[in-house]
Amino acid sequence: VKFKFVMPNGKELKSFRKMLNEQGSAEVSVDLPQSAITGSYQLELYSGNDVLLSTKTFSVEEFVPDRIKVTAQLGKPSLVSGDSTTLKINAVNFFGPPAAMRKFEAEFNLIRKSFSSKDFSGYNFTVKTLNELPLDKKIEQGQTNEKGEATAKFLIPDSCKNSGLLQGRIYTTVFDETGRPVNRLNTFDVNTQQNYFGIKLNDYYANIGTNTLIGLAACNSNGKGATATAYVEIINYDWYNVVEKSDNGQYRYVSQKREVTMLSREVHIAAGGSSLNFIPANSGEYEVRISAVKGGNY
Repeated sequence: VKFKFVMPNGKELKSFRKMLNEQGSAEVSVDLPQSAITGSYQLELYSGNDVLLSTKTFSVEEFVPDRIKVTAQLGKPSLVSGDSTTLKINAVNFFGPPAAMRKFEAEFNLIRKSFSSKDFSGYNFTVKTLNELPLDKKIEQGQTNEKGEATAKFLIPDSCKNSGLLQGRIYTTVFDETGRPVNRLNTFDVNTQQNYFGIKLNDYYANIGTNTLIGLAACNSNGKGATATAYVEIINYDWYNVVEKSDNGQYRYVSQKREVTMLSREVHIAAGGSSLNFIPANSGEYEVRISAVKGGNY
């Protein structure tokens, strides 16, 4: 697993890779320098393939109080692909007038988030995308008006469609008259698809010629079962040897892997889940894929 410490301004402080012990746990520690910025830090836990599993927030404060109070509110609690949201920023001097004409910065980024359903325990809902997601950071800068208010607008790209559950984050920073930053963090879910599809295997080993039962599930964004149509493929990875010529002119055998489609069809999934029967004809490694459309992310 990967641990990542993120500062209030959204920048990474430090990251660690750890192996879980026999009890499935691990621990990390980080030293904060005296020059560390104040505000809410986040400890993020990721799986080995960079899917967000959990977060924990902790605060770092000093005796010098903030000179301004900053609030940042989003227009929508959750978004979908192609949607946009407006961040409303309000800055007020403590015991004084609005913090007018103060510089601000709002940084927006997307990360993958794990999806699960209590109704379908043991199902794998992880989505594999065919192309890289547009997860680059986007920054809006400006100044507050005479009322201490400002807005920033962010768009969820259409290219994120059918990419699983994502989490959007906006780190807002407003600078007081001395240039000292005050930070706020807003998070929200981005549902890139109407239904999330899950797969459950009772066993990761099967015998040739023996029926294997594959569980299929479809859930809405709340994790509740939904009736849906999906496309299922079962791939057999076939290994074969080829002769390649190396840079020094010598020939050698190299093993390569190719995909052989064993099953490819549309399925209808009930709200309570459905099952698919499959009898493997060959030995080797198989992969079950389920997607909203044929040829899409699975």
